[in-house]
Amino acid sequence: MDKRKMKNQDSNTEIKKKKQKKNKDSEFTADQNDRQIESSGKQKVHQKKANDLNLKVSSMQNLLTEKLKRVQNKRSEKTDVENTKKIEEAKKVEEAKKVEEAKKGRDQVPNNKNLDNVDNKSNVHGKNKRNKKENTDRNGDEQAVIAESDKTDHVQHELGEEEEVDPEKAAIREKKREKRKQKKLDKQKLKQQNADRAGSGQKAAIEYLNQWKNSKDEWKFLKVRQVWLLQNMYDQKMVEDDSFEILLEYLEGLQGKSREVTVSEAEKVLEKPESNDEESSSSVITDRARQIIQLLSD
Repeated sequence: MDKRKMKNQDSNTEIKKKKQKKNKDSEFTADQNDRQIESSGKQKVHQKKANDLNLKVSSMQNLLTEKLKRVQNKRSEKTDVENTKKIEEAKKVEEAKKVEEAKKGRDQVPNNKNLDNVDNKSNVHGKNKRNKKENTDRNGDEQAVIAESDKTDHVQHELGEEEEVDPEKAAIREKKREKRKQKKLDKQKLKQQNADRAGSGQKAAIEYLNQWKNSKDEWKFLKVRQVWLLQNMYDQKMVEDDSFEILLEYLEGLQGKSREVTVSEAEKVLEKPESNDEESSSSVITDRARQIIQLLSD
């Protein structure tokens, strides 16, 4: 009996365990289903949000494209307006030129009328002269004097008429003369300024060289002065013999590229053929070039 009871109890416990497992499995599956439902719901929510964002982005893109089109249309309208303004301005300028040409033509017509008047007046005066000559035959010396006075008046009158006819030409001639005088004065001023600059550069360079020789404590290196000395050291007028001796001492301190350039320049001077017209100056130039090469090539 006891064994049967034990078996029954064991079977009951196993059945209970199986039921518990089934309940747990069912609960687990239910949880999984709930989780799947939740995840699917979240996915749907995310899809809705993504779709909403895509709609917003597309709407923004459409708005931006519309704005760009409006801006481009406005710019094209502005360019069209500017082009029309330019065309209108060009037309106005052409019309103004035509009006000026018409005015010039009108001004020339009265000038021609004045010339016709002068010719008519000269003819009238000629007739008067003939009449006066006849009167001189009749009345003698008194009428001759009157005729001569009339002649002088007529000549003065014709000269006055000619001056009145061509005042523009006279003004143009005077302007041309003034321009020529001004050009000559400007050329003279430029020549004087260049001469003054050359003289001032020479003084400054020689003072720079003497200061290097005599008072090195106060001396300062100036590239402008050195360049001037290197460019004009072959000219005896610009750099005299005493200054050239000091310059040779100064050139001993040259280094690097400036030293190489001075040597190459001296070699070029020696390669040039001597001119027969200025033998003394060419000999001075060659002697100085040789001294520089001997000094700097060591």
